[in-house]
Amino acid sequence: MMFNPLNIQLLNRVKAYHSIVIFGHTSPDGDCFSCQSSLKQFIKENFPDKEVYVTGSGFRKALPYFGEMDIVSDDIISNSLGIVVDVSDLERIEDQRVVNCKEIVKFDHHINSDREGFASVNIADISAGSCAEVIGKFILDNGYEISKDVGERLYLGITTDTGRFLYLNKDADSFIVADKILKSGADLKKIYNFLYESDIISARAKGYIGYNFMVKEGVAYIVLNKEVLNKLGIDYNYASTMVNVMSNLKGVESWVSFAENIDGEVRVELRSSHLNVQKVAVKFGGGGHENAAGCKLKDINKYIDVVDCLIEEIKNV
Repeated sequence: MMFNPLNIQLLNRVKAYHSIVIFGHTSPDGDCFSCQSSLKQFIKENFPDKEVYVTGSGFRKALPYFGEMDIVSDDIISNSLGIVVDVSDLERIEDQRVVNCKEIVKFDHHINSDREGFASVNIADISAGSCAEVIGKFILDNGYEISKDVGERLYLGITTDTGRFLYLNKDADSFIVADKILKSGADLKKIYNFLYESDIISARAKGYIGYNFMVKEGVAYIVLNKEVLNKLGIDYNYASTMVNVMSNLKGVESWVSFAENIDGEVRVELRSSHLNVQKVAVKFGGGGHENAAGCKLKDINKYIDVVDCLIEEIKNV
C-alpha cells in the first residue's frame, strides 16, 4: 500500500481543532455514512477530549446499528473544522452550512474531485473502490490500528460501494484494508444481515423492476415515475438502490434507473461492468466513477436522452 503524505497533513488539521463536524453528500449511501461514522468513532477513540459531530440524514439501514445523526447548531459549525467525505463538488454536500466552517478538509475517491478548490487538504484517491477505503488508509498511514468499532463502520462502506468486491478499480488496497478490518474482530455477518435483509415491499419493487425494465441497443433501463413509486410504497432514493436488479444480463453493456421524486426531480443511477458511464453522467451535470455514476434530471421524459447517450458511448468503444 503506497504511503500518502497528505494523510499526515489532514491528521494535523484534526489535531488542531477542538470541534469537528463531518459532512456527507445528498441522498447519502452506505459509503458516505460509513465514512462519517467511522471517522467520528476513530477521532473519539484516539482524541477523547474533542467534540465530533456528523450532520445530514444518514443511511437508513445502518442508523440503528451505528448511531443516529447529530443535531448541530450554526454556532458549532462556525467554530469547527469541517471534514467532507465521499463528495467531489461543493453543491452536492447535503448540509450547505459547511461553507461556514473555519476550515474544510476532504476525503474522496471521485474523478475531478474538488474542482472549486474549497478544501485546504484534499485527499482524492480515484484508484480506491470506496471512500471508506481512503479513510482506512488514512488511519493506517498515520500509524493507528483499526479498532473493531471503526472496522465495522468502514466495512459497511467498502462492501456497499464495491458491490461486495465486484466493482474494484484495479486496486489491491481494498483487500489490505479489509484484512486489517477482519483482524480487528469486526462482525461482518452483522453488517451483511442488515444490509441484505429484505421485506415484502422491497421484494415486490425488485419484482416490478425485473419484469418491466426495457432494453435498447445494449442498455437496460427502468423508468419509475412518482405514481409507480407511490404504488410500490418506496421513495426515489430507495428505488435508486435497486439499479443492480438489471446487472449481469447477457448482451447488456450498461444499466440505468430513473426514479422520480414527488417534486419532479429524477435521480439517475448508471452502472456498467466495462463502459465508462462517468462520462455520460458528467454530460448531465453529474459524476462518479467509471463503472458507477449518477446524475439528476428535472424532467422524467428526458430519460431517453441519457439512454441514447449511453448507446453512443457503446458504439464508440
